[in-house]
Amino acid sequence: MPKGFLVGGLLLAAAAAWSAPLPRGVRELSPAARNLPILDPARALPGRFAPPPVRAGRRDAPLKSVSVGAVNRGKLVNAAELALTGPHWTAIRPEIARNFGTAEMVDGLVWAAERLRAADPQTPLLAVGDISAASGGRAPRHRSHQNGRDADVNFYWTDAAGAPVFSERMTSFDAKGRGAYNGKAVRFDVARNWKLVVAFLSNPYFGKDVRWIFVSRGLRSLLLKEAAVVGADAELIERASKVLAQPPGNSHRNHFHLRIGCSAEDAAKGCKNL
Repeated sequence: MPKGFLVGGLLLAAAAAWSAPLPRGVRELSPAARNLPILDPARALPGRFAPPPVRAGRRDAPLKSVSVGAVNRGKLVNAAELALTGPHWTAIRPEIARNFGTAEMVDGLVWAAERLRAADPQTPLLAVGDISAASGGRAPRHRSHQNGRDADVNFYWTDAAGAPVFSERMTSFDAKGRGAYNGKAVRFDVARNWKLVVAFLSNPYFGKDVRWIFVSRGLRSLLLKEAAVVGADAELIERASKVLAQPPGNSHRNHFHLRIGCSAEDAAKGCKNL
């Protein structure tokens, strides 16, 4: 996974006349999706929300996405594309075109970004890093990200005074949540990052299928302490404690790595969980 970088977000061109389909992630949420309850960081549980009838933030593709093989040896068919920028998120490193994933992954990321900013408009845009290439397959600098079920997501962080800071650059934090950006002290925003974890685990598109949220051991500890402070349900804390993990060989001190499992449809077509 990338260690850090600077990239400017790109605006999508306006949809052409003649009612051309809009890029995924650009359209406003359907009324059904917009009216979902605001996430409660203490009580939102996996699978509590039923999926809305229209996928949030993108137009349905003629054929549904198919995730084939494993995350480290797979491919992606009929990929869903995350728009490079939207009202609540931005894709980082747009020039490498790894903003493709399964329909569940793309819709779920858009949903999480929208819900967090609906609950707190001061929340920065969700900065999404690599997912997969349009057809999946090997991705330089990654051992996974091959079939649309992995996504790198930037942390939320604040300045020394506690004001939220937005940046498309991934910044590393130590076990106490301390970091530096442009020579100035910054802090891991544990409250907003815990809410992001809740948004992943309670997601109507992939919440029940979250297999891992890779993050450093020190930051994992801060997140679970925050869960206790806000009085999170025991079931939610238990689930979070199982999926939050530091994998061998990569500390994940500068971003979350979200991995979701195979949907039933994809499993029937050769998708394999690791």
